[in-house]
Amino acid sequence: LFRSVPVGLPAMFTISMARGSKELAKDGLLVTKLSATEDAATLTALCIDKTGTITKNELTLQETVGVGAFSKDDVLRYGAMASVKANEDAIDMAFISEAEKQISIATPYKQVKFIPFNAAVKHTEAVIETEGKNLSVAKGAYTAIKNLCGLAIYELDDKVNEWAHKGFKTIAVAVAEENEPYVFVGIAALYDPPRPDAYEMLTRIKAMGIDIKMLTGDALPIGKEIATQAGIGSNIISISDVRPQFESGAGCKSIHSHNGFAEVLPEDKFNIVKTLQQEHQIVGMTGDGVNDAPALKQAEVGIAVKN
Repeated sequence: LFRSVPVGLPAMFTISMARGSKELAKDGLLVTKLSATEDAATLTALCIDKTGTITKNELTLQETVGVGAFSKDDVLRYGAMASVKANEDAIDMAFISEAEKQISIATPYKQVKFIPFNAAVKHTEAVIETEGKNLSVAKGAYTAIKNLCGLAIYELDDKVNEWAHKGFKTIAVAVAEENEPYVFVGIAALYDPPRPDAYEMLTRIKAMGIDIKMLTGDALPIGKEIATQAGIGSNIISISDVRPQFESGAGCKSIHSHNGFAEVLPEDKFNIVKTLQQEHQIVGMTGDGVNDAPALKQAEVGIAVKN
C-alpha cells in the first residue's frame, strides 16, 4: 500500500499560517514564528498571572492602621515618602494619590535615595531628608517588614489575615532614624478588584479544554479569595510547599492537583512552565511586567497583558 503527500500541501500549510498570523497582527499580537498559530490553537495549559490579568491592577488604599506612637496618618505619610511617582508602580501610586488628597498630613521632605522593589526582599527603601534629619523608610510586604524590624509574631497578624480573606493586599511601613534599627509604623490595606470580564473569560477558556493555573506573588489567602471570585477554584497553595519537588522532578503532580500557587517568584513561574512542557503540554503564559519575561519566553504562547 503506497501513500503520497500532495506536492502543494506544505505550501498550503505555510500560506494558511501566514494568513492566520496576519489576522492576529491586526489585533496587536506579535507572531515571531509561523508555527505559533498552531501552538495557540493546540494550547493545553495556561499559566495566568493574577495582577493585571485577572485583576485591574488599579490599587486603591482602603484602610490604614498605625501602631504604638504612630497614627494611621503616619502610615500614609511614610508610605508616600518611600514611593516614586515617576515609576508609575501601582502600590506607589496608591500611597501617593491618597497622600495628595490629604493635604493636612503633608510634611516637607526630600528623597535623597530610593531603592526600588525587589522580589527577593519584597520591599522598597528610601532615605529621606526632613525637618533637619535623615530617615530611612521601608515599605513592602508585611512579613518582609516584620523581618526587617526583627519581629516574629506581631499584634497585627490577625488584622492582616482578616484583610487577606477580603482580598486586600497588606503593605507594611517601617522607619529608622540615622544609624538606628527600623521601627514598625503600621499597615495599609490595598484592594485590586477583579476585572469585570475575568469570570466569563476564564469560563470560556476552561470550556475549550484548557487547564488554567493561577500564579501570584501575593499571600496565600489573597490568592485563594481572588481565584474563587474569578472562578478558577480555591485549591491554591503556597509555592514554598512544592518548590523542592521541582528540584527532584516530581513537580508535575502538584501542578495538576492544584488550581494555582501563591507567593511565587519569577523563577517559579519559569519552572512551572518548563515542568509542564516536559510532559509534552503546550503552555501559554500571561504577564504584565519585566519579571515575567523569562516565563513568557519559555512558553509556547507568551501573552503580554497591557494594563
